Amino acid sequence: MKYLLVALISILLALMGQIVWRYRLREVSLDLDEILSMKMLTVIFDPLIVLGIVFYAISTVLWFIALSHEELSKIYPLISINFALVALLGYVLLHEHIGLIRALGIALIVVGVIMVART
Repeated sequence: MKYLLVALISILLALMGQIVWRYRLREVSLDLDEILSMKMLTVIFDPLIVLGIVFYAISTVLWFIALSHEELSKIYPLISINFALVALLGYVLLHEHIGLIRALGIALIVVGVIMVART
């Protein structure tokens, strides 16, 4: 049970990384032809982008710990809960739109995660 909590913390840190990145990148438009540009380097070293990278790094270490103690088929479906959390935080913090079809799809994902978690 303790390592399921570690997995959930890992998932939440990854979620925080995505939210921080989206918040920062709303002000920057990047294109594929800019991958090796100075603009990309400027973005990568932006403090908020770096913070998101740190969240992901910690998330990865915690995921390794959880994965070394729990079955992949048990903890991996927990990642799906991020679909719901990202949508909710995107709506609340970033004022992103969630349509009816997307909301229903997210609800189905959450029900699926609950079903898998009970097995």
